[in-house]
Amino acid sequence: INRGKWLFCYRCGYKSSYQKFSANFNLSLVGSPPVVKNFSTSFEDYINNNTIKSDGSMYTKGASNYLKRRGIDSNLFERMNIKFGVNKLFGRVVFVDALNKYYVARAFFPALTPKTLNPLALAKPLMYAQNIKYETLFIVEGCFDMVPFLITGRLVVALLGKDISLMQLQQLQKINPKNVVIALDSDAFAAAKKLSWVLVDKFPLTSVGILLYN
Repeated sequence: INRGKWLFCYRCGYKSSYQKFSANFNLSLVGSPPVVKNFSTSFEDYINNNTIKSDGSMYTKGASNYLKRRGIDSNLFERMNIKFGVNKLFGRVVFVDALNKYYVARAFFPALTPKTLNPLALAKPLMYAQNIKYETLFIVEGCFDMVPFLITGRLVVALLGKDISLMQLQQLQKINPKNVVIALDSDAFAAAKKLSWVLVDKFPLTSVGILLYN
């Protein structure tokens, strides 16, 4: 953030004037990081206003075909609470985590950028983490990475990246799984190893492993 002038997010590609951004999201930049005071609409209202369910149109059929190519069938469609973006999220399939009040909007139009959108001013949670007892919890990078684990009946959450945040560590502390299996992408072994040491340090009574897969 260049205070008073402009800002740019290197993660999602969002850019704006500082004046417009602070007006839209009512941010205070006193201290670090920026603190969210309030939003003009609730998470539920934002999702309802910017997503729809399948209506048989060419648009939603195209989005459904994109999901099928990524291995998501009708059962997973419901389990992952996937919706179709309109208005601000047009051209995207939207993974909605209602419990943690977070979404991931993935572009299915090839030319649409940035490829992935997330809420701009909310700390990211472990995507789809539930308030249940986990015997073994698998941790993957993104929403699509969850698919093979869900199909085979595993309990899985998405890290939304390769690094774990303070909020995500706090979530893990609450759900307290007996075993954690880190299953990042095949080219991310160094990141998986680093994450494993973080978890071993924070949760000494939890068994932590790394799954290597193609």
